[in-house]
Amino acid sequence: MQTEKVALPDEVYIALVNLREVLKKENIIASDRRYKQALSLIKANAYLGGRAKATPDDLAILQHVLWGQPSEYKMVQKLVLTTVNPVLSKIQELLDVAKEVYHQAMDPNAQKDKEAGNKIGFEATVKLRRVQEDLGKLAATPDTAKVLDDARAKVKAYSDEIYNVITGIRK
Repeated sequence: MQTEKVALPDEVYIALVNLREVLKKENIIASDRRYKQALSLIKANAYLGGRAKATPDDLAILQHVLWGQPSEYKMVQKLVLTTVNPVLSKIQELLDVAKEVYHQAMDPNAQKDKEAGNKIGFEATVKLRRVQEDLGKLAATPDTAKVLDDARAKVKAYSDEIYNVITGIRK
């Protein structure tokens, strides 16, 4: 397997130990076996990113596997991203806000009354513009540039769809 050739430097192991301690403080305990399997995921993430050596940022993939109960997912996601890369954490936080604003504006109940729907839609576009501005203030690194670009595109798509609905261009 190609991923076996990916190097795991000491900084990755140190970041993984730190992450494990952070999760443990929140009573989120993953087994030793899961952490051992996590090393393969970290290598795969680096390999798919075109790198022969993993970095601590590659631990971000672990947000998807270190939770035990579905109710822990958001907490694990936040803790992993905050510990591994605060920029990724902020991006995810802003995406969560944008998604919530989008769903509130596109709620069929909100759209029943045209005037109220337009007001909610207008307020949503203003909030999404703020989210776009906040995303624009984040400094991208080579490891976060694609995630940041994807987040900006997603928020723009949300905003465009809401705008189209409130202007009657598309329903």
